[in-house]
Order: sequence, then structure tokens, then C-alpha cells
Amino acid sequence: MARTSFIPRAGLAAGLCALTALFAAGCGDSSDSSSADTSAQAAATSTTGGDAGAKECSVEGKKIQYVGPLKSNPVLQVMAAGFTEKSDELGFDGEVMLTEDADPQRVLALGQQALAQGSDGMVLQAFDPSLYPLIKQATDQGVPVVVTHSPVPDGESLGLRQTIRPDPERYGAEAAAAIGEEIGGRGVVAVTQGSLNPTENLAAESFTRAMEEQYPDVTVLKSQVEGFEPAAAIARASSILQGDKEIVAAFSTTGGGVKTWSSAADESGRRLVVVGMDYTRPNLDLVRSGRAFAVVAQPIFEEHALAVEALRDVICGEDVEAEVLPESPIVTRANADEYYAILDKAGT
Repeated sequence: MARTSFIPRAGLAAGLCALTALFAAGCGDSSDSSSADTSAQAAATSTTGGDAGAKECSVEGKKIQYVGPLKSNPVLQVMAAGFTEKSDELGFDGEVMLTEDADPQRVLALGQQALAQGSDGMVLQAFDPSLYPLIKQATDQGVPVVVTHSPVPDGESLGLRQTIRPDPERYGAEAAAAIGEEIGGRGVVAVTQGSLNPTENLAAESFTRAMEEQYPDVTVLKSQVEGFEPAAAIARASSILQGDKEIVAAFSTTGGGVKTWSSAADESGRRLVVVGMDYTRPNLDLVRSGRAFAVVAQPIFEEHALAVEALRDVICGEDVEAEVLPESPIVTRANADEYYAILDKAGT
């Protein structure tokens, strides 16, 4: 049965900026209409395809931990639910170990605590380079590590067994296709980010490039930083709207962007096609109400279920891929119910 523990601490602004990959991101791909169904249900899919062999090996009672930040954040709660459900299903003794804040040093301390108390495997949010030595430390102790949601450069040299994360280049392009079609291929589109970081930068660049290629009559404004503080982000978006009366749509690469732009549109008396990140309940409610057009469903539940399966396979001697990039479907009112169901299961 999975358990939850945490280290309390007030949130740190610097850590939040480092965490943008989680919320972009969400501080968080499909090319046909069936992809959303595939992604929403894929927590039951093995990471290797060698599932038959893995099932002959029992992991009953083996201890694994999910180590990361921001215990109270709704995105992290969905991530933890994916870990917990799959841990219970496979028979692991799983423990969720999340800090209250975004300080990577406190996440590092939790990871070291997990190793000290005994671990057969770890799922880690390695959102900051200061956490990379934990991967090497665990590997040296014979504990396999799977990292979720963020890339780890040269992870194999640290002993990292697998990285499971979204593909910002792909979902940026698919968000552009969704907005371009909805606005009829004409108009001005604003783009904002939580901060300037590799994940959000790539999503914004991919969005702009795809829009230029597919809808040349659409003008995409240069991406601006909205930040992570809601009131300040809304004020920033409102200022952008006031500065350009031709804006008909907005794409935000961060999880709070759906609220940012729908609120700014309300305050400005404008109708916008808004697309942002992550299927949190507030974001889905905005889509269902029509105040936002869509969200990008980063595989926040799925990737953590897949990470547990990867640990099972490694423990049982199976090979796993070094990197897995699950799809991040576009969620509109038409398929929102699938993602409400995931949130209901997660209890968020």
C-alpha cells in the first residue's frame, strides 16, 4: 500500500523558477483523434513490451519511493496518484515523498532519506541539476532510478535507467494547429511563458514555427513572460491585450496560463481562443465553461504509472528504453470527461 510523507517548508521563488519544466510545462501529442483516448488510458501500458516476462517476476513488498517537490500542488498530486495506483496494482510498497516547497536541496534530502531507510527503486523529479548526484548515489547503492517529466543530460553516465517526459516541441506544434484551425487561419496570437527555460522556450518556438508554416496569415507575437504569481500574470496579459486590439487567441506554455488568459479576456471584454497547459480541475472547468478553448494534457498521471512499470521491469531483469515520450493530447470540451475521470481517480 502506498504511503505519503513530506518535509514542510514555505515555497521558494527561486525553486519555482527551476520547476518550470514541471508546469510547462505546468509550474504541466497526438496527430489524430484517437490519440487522446490512447494517452488517457495508457497508464495500463507497459514501457517495454516485454510484459509477459515481467509478470513472472514478483515485486510484492519491494520498497519504491516517488521523490519530488510541492506536495500541495494539484499537478504534483496527479503525478503522485499515477505512481500510487500503479504501485498498488503491481504489489510494490510505494511511498510518496514530496516537499512542501520547490527547494531542490530539500528534495535531495528526501531522496537521501529514502536511500537510508531502504529502497528497491526510485521515481525522481530531477528538475534541477543539483539533484543529479542523487541519481549517481542511488545507482552506486544498487537502486535503479527513473526520472519523470524533465530531461537529464547525459543521464546514462549517472546510471539513470529511464527518462519519461512530454515532448514540448511536439505539443507546441499541435497547439498551433488547434488554434490556427479554430481562428480560421487569420488574426494575431499572443504567447506567454512562466519563465525563460529550455522546456517552455522550445514549446513557444515550436508553436511559432508551426503556425508560420501552417497558417501564414496568422501573426504570432514574440513570447513574453507572464510569471507564476496569478494576479501579476493576469495584469501582464491584460496589458498585452490593451496593446494590440487584433489579438484573437493566446497560447501559454505554463500551467497557470489558462486562468491568466481567460481572466484577462474577461477583464478586457474580449473573446479569445485560449490554450494552455495541464488538465488540472480548474483548467478543465475553464474549458468546459467555454472561457478557454483547450489545454495540452501533459501525461502527468501516465508518465508516473509508466515509471513504476519501468522499475518493475528493471528489478525483474528486463531491458527498458532510455527515454520515453508519451503523447500530450489537446483536450477540448469534446474529450474533457476522460481527464475529469483521471482527476477523480487521483482525488484532486
